[in-house]
Amino acid sequence: MLRGIFLSLLMALISPAFALVLQSNSDTTHLVRYQRLGDQYATTDPQRAHAYADSAMAIALKTEIPKYIAEVLTHIGSIHRKNGEYDSACMYLKRALDVSPESASWLSNVYLEAGITLLRMTRLDSALTVLQSGLSIVEQYPDRYVEGSLYNAIGNVRRQYDQFELALENYVHAIKIFESAGSHQGLTQALSNAGNIHNLMGNTDKALEYTLQALESARKAGIQSSVAYSLRLLGQIYRKRKNVDSALMMYQQAISIYSELNSKRDVSETELSLGNIYFDRSDYSSALKHYSSALSASKASGDSLLMTYVYVSRGITLLYMKQYAQAKKEMDTTLVLAAKLNLPAMRMDSYQVLSEIYNEERDYKTGQEYYKKYITVRDSLTRVQNHQKAQEIEARFQTEKKDDAIRVLNAENKLKSTQQIYLLIVLGLVVVLSIMLYNRYKVKTKANEKLKEIDRMKSRFFTNISHE
Repeated sequence: MLRGIFLSLLMALISPAFALVLQSNSDTTHLVRYQRLGDQYATTDPQRAHAYADSAMAIALKTEIPKYIAEVLTHIGSIHRKNGEYDSACMYLKRALDVSPESASWLSNVYLEAGITLLRMTRLDSALTVLQSGLSIVEQYPDRYVEGSLYNAIGNVRRQYDQFELALENYVHAIKIFESAGSHQGLTQALSNAGNIHNLMGNTDKALEYTLQALESARKAGIQSSVAYSLRLLGQIYRKRKNVDSALMMYQQAISIYSELNSKRDVSETELSLGNIYFDRSDYSSALKHYSSALSASKASGDSLLMTYVYVSRGITLLYMKQYAQAKKEMDTTLVLAAKLNLPAMRMDSYQVLSEIYNEERDYKTGQEYYKKYITVRDSLTRVQNHQKAQEIEARFQTEKKDDAIRVLNAENKLKSTQQIYLLIVLGLVVVLSIMLYNRYKVKTKANEKLKEIDRMKSRFFTNISHE
């Protein structure tokens, strides 16, 4: 009882301002806790994640502090992005930018999340611009983890451009930053990406080196999702090195972890990879089994793009198994999804597979019709690709022209600067020579005056002598 009275008196003595600080600290603690819980359930239970995010937003709005409001809006955008809801993610991230003052310290994280979202939407130019804006904020308000993440994300953009060497430069830069900051989470991502790039470039020794480092870092950090990703990447590397048994083992270990994490999308992707290995071995029944598991997982995750790839794989496998009726159903479903998602390359592949199916059934007329459709889409894609290449060449040409103009201008400026230096040197020499001549003239004049004075003295001297 005495303790309660003492606490009441103490609270009464606390100034309103100090009480406000205590309340603010309490709000911040709860806000951070809700956001961490939201991150924890972002992919496994999105509904629960959004519930925690709503609680965080209620606290942020109560404080009326732009920093807290922007951070929660960014967090909500991240949840939407992780679940493939990119338009919703962009909406929340735009709101985060709108409530933030220009060049606010927390904008670097908003730009980071926005850049990753735009990358997932394949809006590469916009993603690169936004991420570079994030770097400019980090220069003003250093944050090693965000800085490393920005370089890592820029590397991902460069990879999508097929600029592998530039991508690798950014990944290595990110690795150095994360190492200096002691961030195992960021280090794991950057090491994995560097390993992936080396694998794409055919440098499997380097790829293996980086990926094993990533696996070790992920295990040290205790991040199971990163452990699974490293295992899956090792599976890809071992497959490329023709070490199929090791690849299968890595994929199985990755699936086990993803299943525990309830990460259905990752389970689907890894099952698809397993199916591909068995397909390469001509073990079509085992391949179909893993493709079926991949399809179930992709349906559960709601990832239509992944479902499309799985349906194509199943259709081709069923074609090789001579189950033509079922193969046609798979490819028809693929065409529906490809049209919905605007995937012309997938439509092209579907037409080609359907053409082969009907030819195997000796329905050559229908097979020819689908082959014509395949040619039409293929030619259309070729024209688009040629146009894009032409645009890229033109862009490079314009860039080179600008670079040439800058070099010429710099050369002209350098020449002008050199000429100005020479002119100043000549003028300096003229001034020095003039001073020297002037001094010589003064010395000579004084000497003449001195001689005249001596002559006058001599004259007076002899005059005086004659008088005496």
